[in-house]
Amino acid sequence: LLECLTYRWRGHVGPRYDIDKDLRSQAELDRWMARCPIRMLERHLLEECGIAPAVVEELRRQIAEAVEQCVAHARGGRCPSPNTLLRREGDACEGAR
Repeated sequence: LLECLTYRWRGHVGPRYDIDKDLRSQAELDRWMARCPIRMLERHLLEECGIAPAVVEELRRQIAEAVEQCVAHARGGRCPSPNTLLRREGDACEGAR
């Protein structure tokens, strides 16, 4: 389990960084990107723990595959009934486990 403090790099909706919206400066975004906890862990594993780059790449591949499975599952599903929107019914995506 990896618990990280995160900072949204991109806008709330869509793929843009939204620097032009005056919500934050490019310098602020650059500072947060430089201290990405996942990238910092990756560097630590490679440089301090001696994990082979091929192992890191395989982990990246597995993660990307799991995300793609979840996206495909979400896109292939039906919209929930309005009367079930607030009910927790368990994990929706098997690939996320």
